[in-house]
Amino acid sequence: MLCVHKAPEHVCDRIVDIEAKQLEELKALLVDSQAKVKACEEVSANLENMLSTLQDQKDTAHARILEAFKTYMALLDKRQVLNIRNK
Repeated sequence: MLCVHKAPEHVCDRIVDIEAKQLEELKALLVDSQAKVKACEEVSANLENMLSTLQDQKDTAHARILEAFKTYMALLDKRQVLNIRNK
C-alpha cells in the first residue's frame, strides 16, 4: 500500500533562514522577562516595607488600647474602694 504525501497547507521555512530572527525574538523575550522580574522584586520589597509599617501601627494601637483599658480598670477599682470607705 503506497500513500501519497500531499504538500502541507501551512508555510514551512528552513531553520537556517529563520534562525537569526528567532534568536532576536528570544533575546527580546529574555530582556522583557528580566525587566518584569526586577519590577516584581521591587514591588515585593515595597510591599514588605508597607506590611512592616502596618504591623508596627497595629502593635502601637494595641498597646495604647491595652494601656487605656488598664487605666480605666484602675480608676474603677479606685472608685469602688472609695465608695466602700464612704459607706
